[in-house]
Amino acid sequence: MSFIFENSGWWLVLAPVVGFVYAFVLYRNTHDIFDRKIQILLGILRFVVVTILVIVLMGVLIKLTSHRFEKPLVVLALDNSQSMAQLPDSTEIRKNLPGLLKNLESKLAPEFEVKKVSFGSSVNDTLNFRFDESETNMASLLTYIQERYPNRIIGGLVLVSDGIINRGQDPLTMAESKLYPIFPIAMGDTSTRRDLFFQEVRYNQITFTGNQFPVEIYLKAESCNSQKSSVTISSNNKKLWTSDFTVSSENQIITFSPALMAEKPGIIRYTIEIKPIEEESNVKNNRMDFFIEVKDTRVKVLILADAPHPDIAALKKVFIFRDIYQAEDYLISNFDKDIHQFDLIIFHQLPSTRVSVNDIYEQALKAGKPVMFILGQSSDIELLNAMEIGLKVTATGKKFVNAYPLLVADFQLFRTDHRLVETFDKLPPLISPDGKYSVSPIAVPYLLQKIDNVLTSNPLILFHRKENQSVAIIAGEGLWWWRNILYQNYRDHEIFEDFIHNMVQYLISSEPTGNFRVKVGNRFRGNEHVKFNAELYDATFKLVNEPEVHLEIKDENGVRYPFIFNRIGDIYELDAGIFNPGIYSWTARTTFNKEELSAGGIFVVEHTIAEKNYLKANHRLLFDLSENSGGKMVWPVQTDSIPQWLKKMGNTATKVYTEESYVKLNDLGWLLALMIILISGEWAIRKWSGIL
Repeated sequence: MSFIFENSGWWLVLAPVVGFVYAFVLYRNTHDIFDRKIQILLGILRFVVVTILVIVLMGVLIKLTSHRFEKPLVVLALDNSQSMAQLPDSTEIRKNLPGLLKNLESKLAPEFEVKKVSFGSSVNDTLNFRFDESETNMASLLTYIQERYPNRIIGGLVLVSDGIINRGQDPLTMAESKLYPIFPIAMGDTSTRRDLFFQEVRYNQITFTGNQFPVEIYLKAESCNSQKSSVTISSNNKKLWTSDFTVSSENQIITFSPALMAEKPGIIRYTIEIKPIEEESNVKNNRMDFFIEVKDTRVKVLILADAPHPDIAALKKVFIFRDIYQAEDYLISNFDKDIHQFDLIIFHQLPSTRVSVNDIYEQALKAGKPVMFILGQSSDIELLNAMEIGLKVTATGKKFVNAYPLLVADFQLFRTDHRLVETFDKLPPLISPDGKYSVSPIAVPYLLQKIDNVLTSNPLILFHRKENQSVAIIAGEGLWWWRNILYQNYRDHEIFEDFIHNMVQYLISSEPTGNFRVKVGNRFRGNEHVKFNAELYDATFKLVNEPEVHLEIKDENGVRYPFIFNRIGDIYELDAGIFNPGIYSWTARTTFNKEELSAGGIFVVEHTIAEKNYLKANHRLLFDLSENSGGKMVWPVQTDSIPQWLKKMGNTATKVYTEESYVKLNDLGWLLALMIILISGEWAIRKWSGIL
């Protein structure tokens, strides 16, 4: 503690002088009124009060210094996936693990702050011993730690896991940065058991009536040499295809490529089954369902461009490989067809500095045809602004900039592949118009622009609803580069195809109209929450949400699940939770102005079989994680040694924060109270002496 003077420090010396002089003058001639002792006491009281008052009026500041000690952080993370509890010793794991981790936490607590989390497909802020997560994304745990504790000293990560991962990035790459040591507690069994299971099943989600569509089945056989079995596909209890096989080695992948006929429109459930063999360790992974949407007609896509461009080739490849599309591309100077025959129109760098597309766009707007604009260096931004498509760009500085993509956190129009989400920060930039972006208040940004490592509010991709037309705007050229980079990272074009397909499907899907509109996805994973949004409009198309909205979901067996929407702001929202795999129909109802309003649809919940397929613990991954990060892998019986290893290999420095604060004397309540007590005491003595 120290003092700071707003005025000269000499006042601190003069204050008691002033107090003494004041008290002396006041009481020097009162010896005939007060007893000598009372006279001295009154003088002292007045001396103290005046001295304090002078010091307070000087504007003295008190500088207070305090220290806060922050222990290094240890994250205790538990793998809450199903594979942790599907082995023969799972009962022992459930019984002993809580006590084991509680004992470890108590030994770490004196020198570390312990943060407990569970993880599966995502990260939970508490320890959870249910072991019910259907996927394991270890990379999401490492990302969570980096984002949640960017400025903390992390002593280490204690990772309780079997090492089986089936989603997300490779955690080994992330651990190489050695931000903190990782100490895995290796759970599970590494022995190979006799098992037949589906490693992967590939199929197109959409096909057309009368088409044959391929299904690719990758079946894994472990410790099944010379065993005979069969695989069957059926639908509605009707066997559609079967194939016998004999396993020829101890560890084998067997591939099947049946072609099935799409006989009628609708969402069709297909079941694949593997016939169990003798002494098979796990038969839960011998069956899975998949769902195909069968449509009557293909989606016709028109691509118009000012000039040839690699982006157009990348888009055409998506439409070629996705059998549900029929795409045609033209240079705008050669186009003379009727746009009414197309379901979607893509304008690539149109309008351009050489040609306008107002006539074609007006025809599309009147016909309610969805459109997609891809901007680039040939785009005429002024003409585009005049079209009022939901985005206006006012040029400033450079004409074009390199804009890197960043996903909008709360984007909900459709689901984005997790591999693409994890790769956005590694994608090259699109070449985007530079300037101030003005976005319609009802537009929905999908990606934002990051320029020179600075996140901006400028959208890179956004969706807009104009009258009866859906509009998408990609504010930059260079999509072909994204396609190449995604293929280099994953050796698969499917991620880019899904990216374009999702945007196109959103644009061409029947947008809810009328006064009552309900939105929900059409496909969900088995571990994903089914979420609904609803909007109710009055006669002036103003949002209202006074009446209750009821929802009923019905499964294939006719079982009904009733819900009531929550009111959030001016709209309605509902999280219906997680559903078992299957086909579900839904109906939402409300009454407004004595009118019954309703909306309905269908959604599919797909099987998530990753945690049932492969139960062999991957201790090699856990060991490599510890080696790459500078930690050490231990067995459950060695858990007590982790505190010693942390002290030896982790960062055990306690961080000290020094905090300074300043207080004025006149802000000290106790000092004011003291002055009141002293003055009251003086007054009481004078009153008792008969002076007042």
